[in-house]
Formats: sequence, C-alpha cells, structure tokens
Amino acid sequence: MAASLNFMFRDDMHIYYAAADTEYNALGPNTYMYFDHLRWAGANSLKTFDFGRSKRGTGVFEFKRHWNTTMRELPYELVLIRRKELPNFSPANPKFDLAIRLWRMVPLWLTRLIGPKLIRLFP
Repeated sequence: MAASLNFMFRDDMHIYYAAADTEYNALGPNTYMYFDHLRWAGANSLKTFDFGRSKRGTGVFEFKRHWNTTMRELPYELVLIRRKELPNFSPANPKFDLAIRLWRMVPLWLTRLIGPKLIRLFP
C-alpha cells in the first residue's frame, strides 16, 4: 500500500522518496509507514528523522507538520541567466487555474494516454 526509500547518514534517517496507493487512503498507509519509520529510527538509536522538503500551504506540508516536527528554512540558491525573476511553475499559481480545471474534466483514460507525453514539456 505504501513504500519509501530512505537513507541513513550518521545519526539521521532521511526520506528520499515515499508514495502510497491512493486506493487505500482510507486505511492510512502513509500514517502507519511514517509511524513505523519513527519507531524503527528510535529503536536503532538514530537522533534525527528528516521528513524532507515541502512547500508551506500544501497537503504534504500539513501531513509532516502534524507529527510535531521542528521546521527550518532550507532556501534554494538559483542563478538567473536570462530571466529577471524566477518563474512560478507551482500548481498554486493562479495562471494555471484554467488549465487545471480543464484537465480535471478530461476523461481518465485520455489523461493516462496523453499525460506522460505532456509532462515532458514542463520543467
């Protein structure tokens, strides 16, 4: 139902990638998986469990926050070559509202057919 790839470094456990089958969301596989990771990390004398980055205001951020985590800023450093400002490719960008609403109306079979080809066009 859920799986993750984790790395241990010194006294820390880092989540690299985690995913769960949405078909089983009602059973809470993510919650159990993270609980088990924390239990295992403690039993193996690890000092830190790193949930990884997430953007404020997202569901992923709220999921991680409810574990009583200590938040810290992890700023990105970017160098702009030709642009004057950073592009905003976030789905929360209002410029994408219409495209997102239209995509939600596309039949699932069609999204599965064209989605993998379209996603290559986005950074």
